[in-house]
Amino acid sequence: LFVKFSADLDTAAFTDNLINRFGLKQDLDGFYHQLSDDPLFDIIIKPLKGLRIFQKTSPFESLVAAIVDQQLNLTFAETLKSRLIKNFGKRHIFDDIILYEFPTAETLAQQDDLVLRPFQFTNNKSRYIIRLARDIANGNIVPEDWNNLDDAELLENLISIHGVGPWTAEYSALVGFNRLNMLPTADIGLLNALQKVYQLEERPSAKKVREIARKWEPYRGMVTFYLWYAYEQGLLGNQ
Repeated sequence: LFVKFSADLDTAAFTDNLINRFGLKQDLDGFYHQLSDDPLFDIIIKPLKGLRIFQKTSPFESLVAAIVDQQLNLTFAETLKSRLIKNFGKRHIFDDIILYEFPTAETLAQQDDLVLRPFQFTNNKSRYIIRLARDIANGNIVPEDWNNLDDAELLENLISIHGVGPWTAEYSALVGFNRLNMLPTADIGLLNALQKVYQLEERPSAKKVREIARKWEPYRGMVTFYLWYAYEQGLLGNQ
């Protein structure tokens, strides 16, 4: 595959973007060392060695994805995101293959509040996404300015967005801001995985999750991502 770039391309910025997108600066060696004595290591981490958290194209995409995912099963959430991308994202045709970009905030900001209803989005989710797009497009919200905030400050800013609660903020911080210590204690996938790995009689409480995850610091989000992947792929005997 050969790609022709324009002469004025900022190659340094482009390279940094790719490094961030593919998680190439994520400290896997430190992560493996930190978890080497945990039961999780042999069960999921060692078999998935090399797995990194792929970042979304922008904080906006991570927030929209998190809003869509709220209280939905993975399959239906992916269907909704596919509809959003195909109907509002820019199309590129390469060798008769259609490739889609994630819709920009500017594109969605021009739409009606309930434009996503025909695609089976709820009224609230359609409003949340369009309102977020408008706030970003007009400069009321500039998520890129939050990259240098500490985790607590970042979560506070994210939760201040209409329609964004703790889980949505934590997920967005993990896959949109590369915050590897985020711990979404209310995530059902995480709770199911922990119940299986630690052979608990019932799903752990948020307090129990924080207690278990204390020894994962500062890689709680990395462990969460590995657990999600292992659970979804049936590596924990859940399928």
